[in-house]
Amino acid sequence: MKSGVVEPSRPSRWDALRRNNDAQSTVPTSSSRLSHSNDRRRRLNEPQKNQQDGSNSSASCWRRCSSNNHQQANNSSRLHSRTTRPAEEVNMRQAIANIGAAINNENDNCNSESVTELNMALFGIPDPIFHESPLLSNETNLNMPLSHVSDDMKWEAAYSLIQMLSQSTKNDKSRQNQFILCITRTASACLHLLSSRHDDLRPSLMSDLRLSECVKILLDVLQLQEHYATTKSNGCSDLLCKSNIFLCISKLVAVSYIHGGNGKNPREGRGPLWSWGAEKAVTLIIKENALPFLEGLMCSTYEAQSCSIKLTHSHGAVECIYLLLRGTNEDLTLETMTQPRAFHASKHAAAMLAALVVDVMPDGKENQRTNPLRLRILRAVNACWRWSCESIYQNTKVQKIQAVDLEMTLRCMTVTFNTLHALERGKVQNKQIRDDSSEINVSLIARDIKTLLDIEELKNLQPQILRLMTSLCLAYPVSTANQWHLFLDKTGSAQPFLLSTVEEGTLALRCKDSDSKPWILLPDAVQTVSSLISSIPFTTWIGGDGRPSTRMSGGNFASRVRNAIIILMTSLMNLITTVKDNIFEGRSRSYESLFELLMMQSAIASGKLCTLLPFTDNNIVFVKPAVQLVQCAGDIFVLSARALEGERANRALLTSSMAHFSHVITTIEGDSSISVPVKHWLTDASSYDFIGILLNDSYSAPTMSAASKCKLEMLTSVAKAAPWSITREPFNLASFREICANLCNLQNDTTRRLLGVKLIEAFILGRKAYVIECTSEKSRHNMELSVVPESFCPLLHSALSDNSSAVRTCAVTSFGSLLVTDWVVLLSHGSFSRNTSSLDWTHVDSILRMCTLNGEKIGNVRSAACKAVGDICTVCVGSLLSEERLEKAVPFSDDFVVAISTKVCSEMEQALKDETVSVRSMALFAIGNTSLALKDRCAFLSMHRMLPLVYACIDDKDDKVVGNAIRTIGHVSYFVYTPEFLSNEGGSVSDDLKLYCSLLSYLTTKIHDVVCDSTGEASRELTWKQRNSAKKHAWGAATTIGILLGHTHLLSHFDDSLVESALLQLFRCIQFHAFINEKIFAAAVNALSALSGSLWQYLSTFKKCDIIARGLATFFNFLESPQRKAASLHQVKVKRLANALILRANRRDFCQLLLLRESLPFSIDFFYQWMVSCDVPSATLEEVVDAVTSQEVELVIDVSDIQIFLSRTAQHNQLVQDESMQSTISDDEDEL
Repeated sequence: MKSGVVEPSRPSRWDALRRNNDAQSTVPTSSSRLSHSNDRRRRLNEPQKNQQDGSNSSASCWRRCSSNNHQQANNSSRLHSRTTRPAEEVNMRQAIANIGAAINNENDNCNSESVTELNMALFGIPDPIFHESPLLSNETNLNMPLSHVSDDMKWEAAYSLIQMLSQSTKNDKSRQNQFILCITRTASACLHLLSSRHDDLRPSLMSDLRLSECVKILLDVLQLQEHYATTKSNGCSDLLCKSNIFLCISKLVAVSYIHGGNGKNPREGRGPLWSWGAEKAVTLIIKENALPFLEGLMCSTYEAQSCSIKLTHSHGAVECIYLLLRGTNEDLTLETMTQPRAFHASKHAAAMLAALVVDVMPDGKENQRTNPLRLRILRAVNACWRWSCESIYQNTKVQKIQAVDLEMTLRCMTVTFNTLHALERGKVQNKQIRDDSSEINVSLIARDIKTLLDIEELKNLQPQILRLMTSLCLAYPVSTANQWHLFLDKTGSAQPFLLSTVEEGTLALRCKDSDSKPWILLPDAVQTVSSLISSIPFTTWIGGDGRPSTRMSGGNFASRVRNAIIILMTSLMNLITTVKDNIFEGRSRSYESLFELLMMQSAIASGKLCTLLPFTDNNIVFVKPAVQLVQCAGDIFVLSARALEGERANRALLTSSMAHFSHVITTIEGDSSISVPVKHWLTDASSYDFIGILLNDSYSAPTMSAASKCKLEMLTSVAKAAPWSITREPFNLASFREICANLCNLQNDTTRRLLGVKLIEAFILGRKAYVIECTSEKSRHNMELSVVPESFCPLLHSALSDNSSAVRTCAVTSFGSLLVTDWVVLLSHGSFSRNTSSLDWTHVDSILRMCTLNGEKIGNVRSAACKAVGDICTVCVGSLLSEERLEKAVPFSDDFVVAISTKVCSEMEQALKDETVSVRSMALFAIGNTSLALKDRCAFLSMHRMLPLVYACIDDKDDKVVGNAIRTIGHVSYFVYTPEFLSNEGGSVSDDLKLYCSLLSYLTTKIHDVVCDSTGEASRELTWKQRNSAKKHAWGAATTIGILLGHTHLLSHFDDSLVESALLQLFRCIQFHAFINEKIFAAAVNALSALSGSLWQYLSTFKKCDIIARGLATFFNFLESPQRKAASLHQVKVKRLANALILRANRRDFCQLLLLRESLPFSIDFFYQWMVSCDVPSATLEEVVDAVTSQEVELVIDVSDIQIFLSRTAQHNQLVQDESMQSTISDDEDEL
């Protein structure tokens, strides 16, 4: 390949597609491809040969034929020749044809003339220097000739010009660059005008294949450019060519997003550049071309390349990154970015910015590795941001700032941070890499944002700059929170930008100045405030939580944070009050769209403050302003609901205000919990109107309005989060009961019935949570209302037979949340008879029938019924029955427990065979809950038959079923391996012992595999889902092993190596706590802590068992090493375990303990101090001395260490003797 010569490209996909559409075509060969290429070139040069004739027919022949056969092409050509085209199109065709001819012409004057002619024909500018800088969006206007031609002509011009780049020329490098500049600049202008059209009408000859073909031609031309031109004389020209090529590629990608995938061919409906796919597009455009180009600019030391020049040349490459990350999202305006979740990562985003990528091996297994493109893209985008800022800072000194220098970089940075947040939200990104300070300098970007916001010339870009700050908070919350003082802290008389903008915007809104800049900027400012306060860890900074090293709850820092937040809450209060006045005084109609956005953002910010702030100790100062915010939001809700009753109300605005400000009371994420300020407000009399407006509606109108839907949603949330606010007044409770009855009895409206059952379910769930958390006996008694079993349960029982499966599911779930006092009424009608036969089993039997296929055809309903059965058994048979206040009132005798358990086992035995996975899983849950409840109530030997059935489920094909089986089998084992188990007659004892051994071995293997995989000892090629399931199985296995080893009366009846292996895996969970899942570690510690002392005593008698020594070495290693916060929570339990084992250790155990220091390191000094602090008895000290002085450990312990143990033993023995002598003297004195 010769330098400066563009070689002919391979035939395009369009050529192949056009030949395939020809009914007479055959399989093309290399010669036929060349022939087609020559035909195309001949057609393009034809107008120049006939230009002296002035015939329009020659220009019409330029248009590429897209017909299915040659006869149709000739007919089309004759038709076009008879059609009179606009003069602009004729001139454009002629100029493009002349450029094509000039490419092979060595006459420089002719070349200059053709370029000038093209400029005049398209742009109306004769100056050929027009191409010597990249095209900017503000350089295209509606007055130039190009704007007056059709979209078909724009596309054909761009396509034809790009095709010329694939032609072979004999020009030198400088002439070749001249044509590249001309062609790419002109094509970019055509494509830019096409990309500005957002309708579904695309040019008739445009297709995804043609778009991909054009991008490939431009990428091939890029590969022919030798380097980034920082040393050679023609380097600047090469750099300009590359920047223009990237700009042209970006315009093609933009056009493909707008007009791609809309063709008649069904295959083209797959989005932009679908023929390549996301991976190929990222590789060809970003990895192989854009990133090397930008990295070359970053490394360039050429003096003439200032930040402004680098920024100008990087525009096209940065736009390529921006477009591929933006995906199908609209431009990041306030309307499209009002919520973080509104942004969805594009198809290309994971390949570009995901922290980890998955490679599929030839054998089908997956292998995760760090994404090499992520850091490169972030550094490149950050470099462009620095060039933008430096360029603006330099131009500020000479008062020559151009906002266009910053606009594209702003967009790219914003979409990059939004993509990082979207990937994190979608669990594509590894959370350990989140907030990695080495990725990007967040503090520097935050300072740049603050500086740019204060530049007068950039006022038009302030909304985009604020959105960048919002995106930065989402992508890097921890690092951004550390820069809070730049935007919220008031230092001296200077007001931070965000607070000043909120105050000035509020003033403009109050003065009805809808055209002022602060008012227009207000929604963006409030959104940025909301994102910033969401990133601040208030509980750590001012709440007193967290470790001492990170706690900053006292001192000047906490005072600064509190003062800033109080000022912010005051500003928001003024804003919401002004918003309320505007709503009900009718001031917002002229700017309703922007006003609605302001309502939404102010409500979100207020809700987050109420949810995130701590309100204890020194932070009690937040309660009053927070309650005022909540009360103002509640007033807006009430006033809006009342105003909607009028005929002339602005229904759309009032309904929106109700929806938005309801999220101050309940969180926008849909969580049913309420904040501390909301609880304070609901207990106050000022909330009575709010509760009244929710209950003052029957919700049974033929057509439910949007306002009624909003009120019903709010009522459901309040019933679940604060049920006491409904029951405190008898009238309110009666109204609530009437609403539920009206909704549930609408036979012809399934949606309303479902809403009614959900409303009852919300109240029952909220009441249960309140009773569990409530410490006041009087308050708890007030919530144990007879209205639930007497009024709500009949409605729920009727809903069990509803035609809608959703209604049945909701109803059966509600039964599972009833309190024990409810079941007293349902089962015995309040008569408290202890005769089992007199109990009313109607509700229980109805729910049990729904657990199997015989009584319910829908799998989801059967699954919910099984779960409800498990919850009912926990309530009716569980530990709640042991409470003194219920013991006399509850008619649940042992006969009742046996009866209900028999019913449950009978139905669950069938449910375990169900084809639906969720049914089998919830059946195991019900069996486990029943077993756990029966363990403290009575012996129920019929449960013995469930053990083989549950054990068979550990081989289930679904991992969730296996996990539930592992946890359930431990509870069922209580009823099999009882103390009387070995005295039973028959062969079942032997079979059950074999099952015990098999189960213990299986569970041990589960833990072993996860530990080895986590530490890398024997890594397994698993998918993320398989690895996650394995962790859950190991978590359950650790708990179940602890239960099985608790049956110490069985230890002498099977191989001791099984116990040793199981305990060893539990020890390894503690040893490698830094690598494994925290839940597995916690389960292992809890399992070991629950083991009885008889087990350790039994193990200490084994001559060849080193399990005591390994346990001590593991515990000492854990206690001496630095630990994670989650691990440190279990220190007390590990210390108790170490004390239990050290008291049962003998000389042989201590010898093995010292020999294990090489694999489980701990210091001798730590061991010695431990024995001193625990004050171990003399017998244990004697065992330690015998161990340290033995020949077995003389090579692993120093003489000085031996001496300290000898001295400690002698000192302890002397102390014991002195105490004994003193005791003897005291006894003698007593006798005298």
